[in-house]
Amino acid sequence: MYHTEISMFLQGGSSQSAKYNKKSGKPYKDIDDLVDFGRPVHIVPHMFRHSFVSVMADKNVSLNVIRKFVGHSEDSREIEKIYFYVMQKGRHKIEQAMIDLAEMIS
Repeated sequence: MYHTEISMFLQGGSSQSAKYNKKSGKPYKDIDDLVDFGRPVHIVPHMFRHSFVSVMADKNVSLNVIRKFVGHSEDSREIEKIYFYVMQKGRHKIEQAMIDLAEMIS
């Protein structure tokens, strides 16, 4: 799995290899099926989705833009929950988590 494919997946792209096993054509159940990062944490793709929404919220992207980007309806409260959680969490913690994640996947 290449870094650019993971980046596309994180950004909502459509990299097929980031979502599907090329041999079987079936979706990956979790990231652990893709790569062994040598860490004891179990990672599932939905965590990346929430992380990406968190980063957008931290960068002050509007709620409506985030909703459209991830395909949530306007009445969805999930994005607001994530947005407000991020605003309460310190910027340093988010930046450090993204640095750690980038180091794991590079």
